[in-house]
Amino acid sequence: MENKTKGFILIVLSTLLSGGSLIFSAILRNLGVAPTTQSIVRNLFATITVFIFAFIFNKKILKINKKDVPLFLLLGFLVGAGNIASFSAIMLKTPIAISAFLYQTQPIIIIFLSKIFFKEKVKKNIILSILFGLAGVYFLCTPTSSEKIPIMGVILSLLAAVFFAGEIIFSKKAGDLNLNPFTTFSMSYFSAAIIIILISPLLNYLLSIGTKFSFYIPFQVYFILLLSAFHAIVFISLFYIGVRYLKASTTSIIRFLSPVSATIMGLIFLKEVVTRQIIIGGGLVLLAVVSVIKNENDALNKKKI
Repeated sequence: MENKTKGFILIVLSTLLSGGSLIFSAILRNLGVAPTTQSIVRNLFATITVFIFAFIFNKKILKINKKDVPLFLLLGFLVGAGNIASFSAIMLKTPIAISAFLYQTQPIIIIFLSKIFFKEKVKKNIILSILFGLAGVYFLCTPTSSEKIPIMGVILSLLAAVFFAGEIIFSKKAGDLNLNPFTTFSMSYFSAAIIIILISPLLNYLLSIGTKFSFYIPFQVYFILLLSAFHAIVFISLFYIGVRYLKASTTSIIRFLSPVSATIMGLIFLKEVVTRQIIIGGGLVLLAVVSVIKNENDALNKKKI
């Protein structure tokens, strides 16, 4: 099997599996598990699993340099903040489809962050893409006769997209420093768990959604959290391996399958209704993202010529 084909298969599998993260969060929400508890326990489970794997097969994963600690802490903050925002959005009963499509604004956010960090100009096509994205958000936020969309859930979903976009940017920096991706994964997720534990009292006060962080939860809930952690390890590992064989633009386009996967899973497992607004709004969001990636890819090709 060619590397390109292998990469395509791995990224498709990773993307389809990634839609399950929101499903796990919704199930835990229905069991009354706080966003802070979901994030802390899942991240700790994932970290411990990677640590055990590293100790048995490759101890180099556990070695870090002091100069890399600030980067891991920053990534930990972004991972933790993204987890809390996304889990809280689900806790507020934001439909899975809406949250999933809003997360797909990440590439647009990444473009803007790149403009800020690298002082690049924002071109007309970027502005047009933002307008498409905003139109999509409007449709996604438009309530139907059967349900009311929680505005705070929409805001938290967009914040999650911002934090995860930051995670992608600084993960790239870790890659440029030739850090082992599993070292970056384990250290950042461990940092995220520690940071959230330290500030959980403040988070519980600010979120005010009826549940608080606690390790004292039923065994079956721990089992679901463990499954969620293994699920995260699998789809993130598949992504890290597959992305080596494909262009970033190709990978980004394949990841458009994520909201589709999440929507279908929400329909099957949670009996959520896919409305016309969700279809139109999601389509506009994806159109905005495709436009950004296409134009950026065209610009890179012109430079090469």
